[in-house]
Amino acid sequence: MFQSKVIFPPMLPRNHAGAAAFLAPVILLLSLCAADLRSEEIDDERYRPHELGIAAGLYHNRFIDDVISPVVYTASSPIYGLFYRFAGEVFRFTLSVSFVSYNAGLRDGVTGDYLEVFYSDGDPYSYPRSKHELSGHRVEVNCFGSTRVSSFQEGKAGLFLGFKFGIYSEPMKNIDRWGSDMVWEEDVSSLDGLSAGLSGTLERRIRNFDRLSVDLDLTVLSFASRLPYYTPFWTWDAVDPDKGYNFMFPNEFLQWSTRLAYVFWLGDKLGFEAEYRFQHHRVTEPRSLRYISHTATLGFIYAIKSKK
Repeated sequence: MFQSKVIFPPMLPRNHAGAAAFLAPVILLLSLCAADLRSEEIDDERYRPHELGIAAGLYHNRFIDDVISPVVYTASSPIYGLFYRFAGEVFRFTLSVSFVSYNAGLRDGVTGDYLEVFYSDGDPYSYPRSKHELSGHRVEVNCFGSTRVSSFQEGKAGLFLGFKFGIYSEPMKNIDRWGSDMVWEEDVSSLDGLSAGLSGTLERRIRNFDRLSVDLDLTVLSFASRLPYYTPFWTWDAVDPDKGYNFMFPNEFLQWSTRLAYVFWLGDKLGFEAEYRFQHHRVTEPRSLRYISHTATLGFIYAIKSKK
């Protein structure tokens, strides 16, 4: 049976990309604050809008298996979302729902019946051809609440600290393509549960209502269930997919993200929001796996406003 061999090159230090994704928007926002761009001071007549929005954009993700070589699956797919936000002067609350469906291909994948890669100790490991493609979809429901702990630049900028709560589900399948007339799908993994964490926002008002913000959130506790990722069939009997959910701390379930967003209002009720989000997600049990994603979206906002 035909075999093909792939040796993946060493990866760049993994901390560099995450540090750059976090520092870049923070430096940008701090620079704008220091430049003191033209802005109107908030007065007592300011509205407190209840914002309803829809968003769509591009989701690019990578699945990295550090045990093997590593093996990397990449995908770019459309992402869609709905959100409600209360943007008060002191208290902020956001409820969002997002959905993405993807088909991730194996980096440097080759044709053939088997793909041979190597463990870190040099031992070979063979994958069936079906491992060349990974299909899945992810649904997230996130809730953020925060309060202003500091205000500066005559009320035009502020720091908000608070909490994050999320529910998520992501089933995965491999896609086996043995020809134009035969396609086989098989469940290979899943991740679902809920998580709680901390969040912070640094915001700068550019005009009376427009605002530029940087968000950072960190998950501190998760209650999740995950099937082993690509467990060989001859060891499947040792896996109990019904063992239930486990509490996991950041040493087992590390998830953090940073977000840069700009809200631009066309009038009293209509506006747009441009957003970029970087997310890093690592699960160590029952098998080490990292998710790294970049999301860019454009949203349409309708504000239901009431005076103070």
